[in-house]
Amino acid sequence: MVWVGSSRRDLAFPKRVRSDIGQALYTAQMGETDPAAKPLKGFGGASVMEIIDRHDTNTYRAVYTVQFADVIYLLHASKRNPSAALPRRKKKSISFAAGLQKLSGFIDKGAIDHAD
Repeated sequence: MVWVGSSRRDLAFPKRVRSDIGQALYTAQMGETDPAAKPLKGFGGASVMEIIDRHDTNTYRAVYTVQFADVIYLLHASKRNPSAALPRRKKKSISFAAGLQKLSGFIDKGAIDHAD
């Protein structure tokens, strides 16, 4: 598992949510897809996955990719604000795409160590 940017710190969710998302990430590390993980729309396939977990009245989300060298990269973790979700979706997709392109460049240059 490689934590990209602030994704590890951002995963400071309630214990049950961390456990559910952690299980889904573990399943991905085992080469399978957890039922909670769905392909993120706009990325053409299942290389970028989104885990959504609802707890109380909040929605929590984690986005990861497995498209690079059999390593799970956690790209993003956040608590979703339902009232502001729609206007930000396009902006987030552009942000994920830019992040994936940057990550790809770092991996190609050997700048990321997969020993974690």
